[in-house]
Amino acid sequence: MLPYSEGQLISDAFVLVEDGKIIYAGPGKNDIEYDEVFDLGNSVMMPSFANTHSHIAMTLMRGVGEQDDLHSWLNKVWQIEGKLKHEELVTGNVVGIGEMLDSGITSFLDFYDILPMIEALKKLNFPIRAKLALSFLDTVEYMKEESWKRIRDVDRYAKMLASYGIEMVLSPHSLYAVSKDLLEEISKIKGYKVQIHLSETQEEVRQINKIYGQGPVQYLKSVGLLKKGLIAAHGVHLSDEEIFQISETGVNIVHCPTSNSRLGSGIAKLNRMNELNINVSLGTDGAGSSETLDMFKEMRLAVMLSRANEMNTKMNAKKALKMATLNGHAVLGINGGSIMAGMLADFISVDLNKIKPSWDVISSIIYQGGPEVVKDVIIGGKMVKFNHHLIFEDVLEDYKLKLDDFIRGN
Repeated sequence: MLPYSEGQLISDAFVLVEDGKIIYAGPGKNDIEYDEVFDLGNSVMMPSFANTHSHIAMTLMRGVGEQDDLHSWLNKVWQIEGKLKHEELVTGNVVGIGEMLDSGITSFLDFYDILPMIEALKKLNFPIRAKLALSFLDTVEYMKEESWKRIRDVDRYAKMLASYGIEMVLSPHSLYAVSKDLLEEISKIKGYKVQIHLSETQEEVRQINKIYGQGPVQYLKSVGLLKKGLIAAHGVHLSDEEIFQISETGVNIVHCPTSNSRLGSGIAKLNRMNELNINVSLGTDGAGSSETLDMFKEMRLAVMLSRANEMNTKMNAKKALKMATLNGHAVLGINGGSIMAGMLADFISVDLNKIKPSWDVISSIIYQGGPEVVKDVIIGGKMVKFNHHLIFEDVLEDYKLKLDDFIRGN
C-alpha cells in the first residue's frame, strides 16, 4: 500500500472501512471480525485521483479541430455546443464518467451544463463524487442571455444541486469570454468556490493587455476575483511576477498538460509554482482537446514536459501523484487523497501483474500506467470497479454506442 503520494510502500497492508471512512490503514490485522473482506491480490492500494478541471460531455467532440490552436478550436466547439441536445449531453457525460472511473478518478469538477450531468449521474446511481460548475460566457452569442439569467438564479441552482449532495461552483469561462460587468457581478456573490480559465495562451494575454491595459492577473484583481481559493485552470503564460501574486493570494492552479500540448498552448512553469508552494492540481480538460480522461497520462506529461522544457529533473513522479491526489482533493474540498484513518474511503488498487518489473515501483506505475492497470476503484468503501470491471459496464456499453451514432451522424 502507498498511503500517500510521498510516502513509502507498506507490504501486506490492510484497510479497514466503516460508514464510508477509513478507520485503520497499515500492516494487516487479524484479530477483528469483518462483515466483508476483499483480497486485492498482487496489487498496490493507493489514493484515488481528483480531476479538478474537466468538460466531461466533450467526449462528444473528440477529433474536432485537430490542427487548431485554442481560439480557432473554441470557435468550432462553440458552434457545435450551441446545437447540442439534452440527451446528447447526457450520453457524453455517462461515457465520460465511465472513462474517469476506469482510470481511478473518484471525484471531479465539471465545467459544463448542469442538468444533463445530473441526469447522467442518476442513470449510474451517483457512482462518483461530483462538483458542478454554473458556467457563464456572455460574450459568446448563444450564451449571452442565458449567462445573465443564471446570475439571477444562482441560489436556485445551488439549492437544486445541494438536494443531490453536490456543491456548485461559479465558473465564468475566462476573462475574454465574460464581460467585465458580469465578472464584477460574480465577484460580489459570496459563499461559493469560483473557477476560471486563466492565461491559457499567449493570444489571451495579448488580448487582455490590449483591451484593459493590464495583464490577466491584475485584471482579475481589478474585477474582484483574485481571491484565496480561486481555481484557475491552465496558468500556462503567467509571468514570474504573476506567479508570485498568485502564491501570495492563495489561488489554486489546475495544470492540464495534455490539452495544453495538443492545442499548442505551451507548458506551465511547474517548478516555479512548486517553489512558491502554490497548490497545483491536475485536470484532464475535455476529451475534445485531451482525447482521453486518463489521469495517468496527465501525471506522466506533467513530469516529462516540465523536464524537457526546463532541462532539469526537479519535477518527478511523486510530485505529479501528489498533484493528482492530495492537491486535487484539497482544491475540491474533499477529505481524500491519502489512505489514512479519518479520510474518506476513496482509493484504488493497481494490478502489479500489468506493471513491468521495476526498481522503483511507484514511478513505474506513473510512467507505465493507464486505465488498464487500475484493478479496483473504491468510493466510500464501495466497489465501483472490481477486478478490472466497472459495475455498470452494460449501461456504459449502451451509451458508447449512442455516442458513436452521434459522431457518425454529424
